[in-house]
Amino acid sequence: MTRDPEVLTDARQKAAETIAAHLDRGRNVVFLTLGDSTIYSTFTYLQTLLQDMGHRTELVNGIPPSVPPPRD
Repeated sequence: MTRDPEVLTDARQKAAETIAAHLDRGRNVVFLTLGDSTIYSTFTYLQTLLQDMGHRTELVNGIPPSVPPPRD
């Protein structure tokens, strides 16, 4: 793991290109993440890059970690 902005940008671009190659072949792609995908997740970076490449993306939220479980 790194905090170097250049390394992060390059890694995100490479990941987006890999995903885009599958999308270009007509495949569906899922980016599954634990917890809230809008907090501490790589997805939002990839989403922006993929949209900039002309791909449609969709964010489907689950239950965020800040929501307590139901009480009995």
